[in-house]
Amino acid sequence: PHVYTSFLQRIGRGRRKEEVIPVLAFFRDDLERVILETYLDLANTTFMPDQPYEPLPAAAVQQLFSYIVQKRRVGASRKVLHEFFHALASPGAEDAEKYLDPLLERWCRQSWLKQIRQLYYPGEKLERAFTRGWLHSTIEDAPGAVQVVDERHRVIAELAYGGVIPPGSRVSIGGRVYEVLELEERTLHVRSLKTRRDAEAAPFPVAPAAYWPYTIGRLIVQRMLPGLPENVIPVVQARNSWLVVHGFGHLLSTIWSHALAHSLGWEAKQIDAMYTVFEGDETWPPSWIPPRPEVRRELERRRGFLEKWYGSSRYYALMHPPARMIHLIHALRWPTFESHLRSMKFARLKDPPDLPFPFASSSG
Repeated sequence: PHVYTSFLQRIGRGRRKEEVIPVLAFFRDDLERVILETYLDLANTTFMPDQPYEPLPAAAVQQLFSYIVQKRRVGASRKVLHEFFHALASPGAEDAEKYLDPLLERWCRQSWLKQIRQLYYPGEKLERAFTRGWLHSTIEDAPGAVQVVDERHRVIAELAYGGVIPPGSRVSIGGRVYEVLELEERTLHVRSLKTRRDAEAAPFPVAPAAYWPYTIGRLIVQRMLPGLPENVIPVVQARNSWLVVHGFGHLLSTIWSHALAHSLGWEAKQIDAMYTVFEGDETWPPSWIPPRPEVRRELERRRGFLEKWYGSSRYYALMHPPARMIHLIHALRWPTFESHLRSMKFARLKDPPDLPFPFASSSG
């Protein structure tokens, strides 16, 4: 797997009761070889990536509702709610009134809250949510599970099931492609597609996109470029083309690349979890950190995709658009990532070594 935590989970299933686990890894190119070698070295040191904490407004909404229910006999004042929300969500230096007051008005209109004089009490919906136990968690109700059974009647997987899986659909499980035959109760019957032509027709990629913390990507970059200083992100320039070897991971790389390109008037020609190729003028940019408005613009463009990843909380839908944007920014850990960018130095490589990227070989 291209994700380090999934890699650890996969090899951990190999021999749980022994001190040594034999691992055989396969790679298709030099980049995959470097990734796997890095993962194996990290696994031998029991390394786990550090994920910095970022406060999420959607989680603060759940805590705020719980507090209002707790104070349902005496009511909660607007002043205390502001202090409480700010302590939990803390959306940077933004004014709490800009976010919480519209939320309070929205929740009163939707019958989540009711306001009597200057105090707030649970509304009809909040009382019902509390009675049914819906209020006690920020996690959505889990979808049902189905067992996936192949043509030999072997159970090959158990999948979360939240919708219709019509016969003839193709799914990718563990790198293999299967055709759905039928769904019977909670059993999904499939058959393996063994020919290359069948496999290529599957709608899902066999190799997943590389989602990893930029701390992991940094270690992979340093393995590719031995001797690279700790705080340097290498840049290779060939006329008006720029190769930035960053290791940010797929999601951060996509947002950073497009936001930076738009702010500079450049074009992000190729984006990968490990690198980005830009096309622009030949002048070294004044900054490699995209302005926050450009980041917000990029988040807006990709809101639908990001909400599938980070907007699954049942409280996310209760927030208005400005608070949802703050939630997505913090769910991405963008403030921490931005601090990382400020601590790094983007430096031009005068004599770039061979890199497992097409740009390097074409530019020399």
